Amino acid sequence: MLKLSPVQELDAAIRNAARDAERGVTNREIAEELCDSFPELMKPFIPVWITEKVASLVARDRAKVRYANAPQVVLFERSLGISRLPRTLLQNDGKPILREHATAKALQKLVTELRKQKSPVLQSAIDALNLMRKHTAENRRITYGEVLEIEAKAARK
Repeated sequence: MLKLSPVQELDAAIRNAARDAERGVTNREIAEELCDSFPELMKPFIPVWITEKVASLVARDRAKVRYANAPQVVLFERSLGISRLPRTLLQNDGKPILREHATAKALQKLVTELRKQKSPVLQSAIDALNLMRKHTAENRRITYGEVLEIEAKAARK
């Protein structure tokens, strides 16, 4: 008989629970039932999951601190008519990146997605992309944060 690894066993248990769940049962309820029903199966994964959850909470709070410490960036964006852009954007490979580290390609991807959704944030994203395009002829890898710095320096002159 083929012996499954713990990861394979967990994957099978999750698939089965998802398949067999009754309509109206929440994902959280299914997860709780799985954890209660298979404590030994779940045990080796718990430290990893806790670490991942805590890391995401730390990242969220660190982002809040950075945002609070950089109100001038937000004010400058608003003065340019850019507001409500997401804090993180997706790169072409699908990985998230902080807005200030995003390139024009990531902003273009955001604009494309927002057009599909008919989002009210679309115009701000287009304005940010147009601002980026002013600088990408000189440096295709320039980031949104670098563009804002350049624009802020130019506005002070």
